[in-house]
Amino acid sequence: MTEKVSVCYFSPTQSTKKVVQAVSEGVAGKAGIASDFDLTLSCARKGWAEGLGALGAEDVLVVGFPVYAGRVPGVFLQEMKHLQGGDTPAVIVATYGNRAVDDSLLEAADVLVGQGFRIIGLVTFPCEHSFTSTVAPGRPDAADIEEARKLGGQIAEKLGSGSAAMVEVPGNKPYIEYPHADWRPLVDKDACTNCLECADVCPVDAIPDDPSITDECCIVCHACVKACSAGARTINTAALSPVIGMLEGNFTARQEALLVV
Repeated sequence: MTEKVSVCYFSPTQSTKKVVQAVSEGVAGKAGIASDFDLTLSCARKGWAEGLGALGAEDVLVVGFPVYAGRVPGVFLQEMKHLQGGDTPAVIVATYGNRAVDDSLLEAADVLVGQGFRIIGLVTFPCEHSFTSTVAPGRPDAADIEEARKLGGQIAEKLGSGSAAMVEVPGNKPYIEYPHADWRPLVDKDACTNCLECADVCPVDAIPDDPSITDECCIVCHACVKACSAGARTINTAALSPVIGMLEGNFTARQEALLVV
């Protein structure tokens, strides 16, 4: 294929990044990915769209995000509104915690279409849930990454055939209501070493100079929990116990990736 492939994604715990890059590699083939924008950290979101520039019909855009409670993470949704397309083929990759993608694909597609993109492929990929490691544990694994590349290759075949029609995007309007609950991680002040590893990985700058504090802007991605080498940050299991119980009771069976082209 001759199209130039660009990719942008939001991936606090790095699972989405692995999947999106693999899909993009499959789409790009030997040509390689032309541009790669990791929009996870706030510093990376400054001026990135100007660096990408406007895309045309000869380009391909791959966007990826983790599904949060059936929706696109708000911080990434806002960044998608800076994209500029001109009948540009686009692929949406949504990773989810083994439950469902709900209305996230439609929400993302609505923004992209409004910015001049044509959705020619959808990929949904189960990954380890950020609330409990017993739901899709260890995913994406090596087999998942290989499958992601294969799915990207199928999208490339569609583009190569000259038939890059808009796909039907599932979802409902109004979008599923996002829960507004205080699920912020807990901090053990005695165990905390003030190393600020947590602050370094927080995508919304919710952790100030005092790492015992987590601001209300926290999106509960749990990147800080995974990054804390002292184990001082933990999932708020008391607040999340109903959600975790629901997930562990109903969504531990292995789900497979799905492609719509």
